[in-house]
Amino acid sequence: MRAAGPLVPDATPRASSNLMALLLAIAIGLPLIAVGTALMPAWALPQFVLSVVDKRRGDIVFAGIAVLLSGGVGLLIARVLN
Repeated sequence: MRAAGPLVPDATPRASSNLMALLLAIAIGLPLIAVGTALMPAWALPQFVLSVVDKRRGDIVFAGIAVLLSGGVGLLIARVLN
């Protein structure tokens, strides 16, 4: 009689790596899109976006840069500790 195998297959390193790459791309892409949108001229933005972005441009740029820098520092710390 054969021994029963695990019910859930182990995650392969490749699948885990792909997921981490996707999460990293999202974590870098969203702040870059926010900063890019905030830095666009008013005539290039649709009216519904302009109504949200216009009075908060500085805050959006600051928040986007802060998220990117904090993510970079976190990756550096993870690299040093690993």
